[in-house]
Amino acid sequence: CFFKLYQMNCNNTLWRVLKNLYTDFYSCLFIAGQQSSWFKVQLGVHQGAPLSMKLYMVFNNDLLEGAGISRVFTPLIRPAFADDLAIIKLYKPLMHVALKLVYAHSARWRYSFNLDNSHVLVFGEDHCRSHQLALGEAVIATVKCNKHLCVPLATTTVALDDAIRDRISSGRSRFYCTLS
Repeated sequence: CFFKLYQMNCNNTLWRVLKNLYTDFYSCLFIAGQQSSWFKVQLGVHQGAPLSMKLYMVFNNDLLEGAGISRVFTPLIRPAFADDLAIIKLYKPLMHVALKLVYAHSARWRYSFNLDNSHVLVFGEDHCRSHQLALGEAVIATVKCNKHLCVPLATTTVALDDAIRDRISSGRSRFYCTLS
């Protein structure tokens, strides 16, 4: 991120302040109410910190805006928020090319994807059924319903109805817990 800030001609004073904030930066985790040992953060931004979102956007700007996906496949490449990215393509072969660009970016800048949270939704008839989509060597699962930024996306009305029913049930449960 700091290299990219430098490339963007970031103000030298601001660059040094940001760099100092992340130099010798330590963090810990809370799991089931227990605090882990403190560890030095080698990569990434501090989750939940006020500047983290902006620094993440700087880090991925070249992918989202520059020589990456949107330059080749304008305009359907976003939204991106935090570490969530939605890539929307009309045809699987175009999605394959977009995923190759995303994977190349991740390899170049040394980050990885959580493949358990990476999914493909195919709207309409799948004319390329034999064409599997992958990030690198890992095939991405095709699903009928998924959430992006907490919004349910579904390829069929049945899957959408199920997602809406689940959201209503979850809301009711929270409402009744609050009442009690």
